[in-house]
Amino acid sequence: MEYLIKKIFHFRYMSLLLLSVTTIALVALGIWQLDRAKQKETISEQFTHSTFKNIEEISEIKKFKPIKAKGQFNNTQQIIIDNIVQQGAIGQFVITPFELDEKQPLLMVNRGWIKKLKSVDHVTDITVDNLRRTINGRIGQLPKIGIRNTQIFSNDKSWPRITHFPTLDEISIELKRETFPFILLLSSDDPDGFKREWKPIQSGPKTHYFYAVQWFLMALVLLIISVKRVKTIFKSKNLE
Repeated sequence: MEYLIKKIFHFRYMSLLLLSVTTIALVALGIWQLDRAKQKETISEQFTHSTFKNIEEISEIKKFKPIKAKGQFNNTQQIIIDNIVQQGAIGQFVITPFELDEKQPLLMVNRGWIKKLKSVDHVTDITVDNLRRTINGRIGQLPKIGIRNTQIFSNDKSWPRITHFPTLDEISIELKRETFPFILLLSSDDPDGFKREWKPIQSGPKTHYFYAVQWFLMALVLLIISVKRVKTIFKSKNLE
C-alpha cells in the first residue's frame, strides 16, 4: 500500500514538472512571437523610410536593401521575362542592363511589369535613353519557377529578347558580360519604369501578436492547472 502511495505521488510530481516545463516553453514561444513582431515592424519601417546607399559601398547582399547606382541604361540589349502574372493579368517584366562603367559588371534592372498585349501589332514601348543618371532601387532577384524549359532563350537573336525565367548566369552568357549577383528593383518614383509594387512577401506584425496572445493564454491555462495540482498534492500530504 505504501509503495502504491509513493507511486501516485511520484506520478503527480512528474506531471507537475511536465506542466511547469510546458508552461515555460509556451511563455518562451510567446516572447519569441513578440520579438518576431518587432522585427517585422522594423523591416516595414526600413522599407518605408530608408536611405539609398551607393552600390560600391554595399558589403552585404540583403534582399530589399536600398541602393543607388550611377551609370547609363543599355537600351539595345533588353530582356523581357514572359508570363508574369499580377492581379490575375498576364504580363512581362522588363529587364534592362545598366552599365556603371566598362570595368564593372552590368547591373540588371527590373524596370517593372507591363501587360502582355494580345495583338503583335501593338507592343508596349520599352525604350529608354542612354544618358548618364543616378537610379535608386532595392536589391532583388529574378523571378523563379519550379519547372523550366531547357531552352531559356530562343534562337532568334533579335532584341529585346523574350525569355522565360532565366538566371543571371544565363543572362550573363547571352550578354557576353559579367553581371552583379543580384538585380535592382527600380524605385517606383523613377520615370523610366513601368508598374512596380516591390513589397516583401510576408505576414505582418499583427499575425505574430495574435500567435503571442495564443501562446500566453495557453501558458496561463497550464499555470492554473499547475496551481490546482500543487494544492492537491499539499492536501494529500496533510491527510497522511
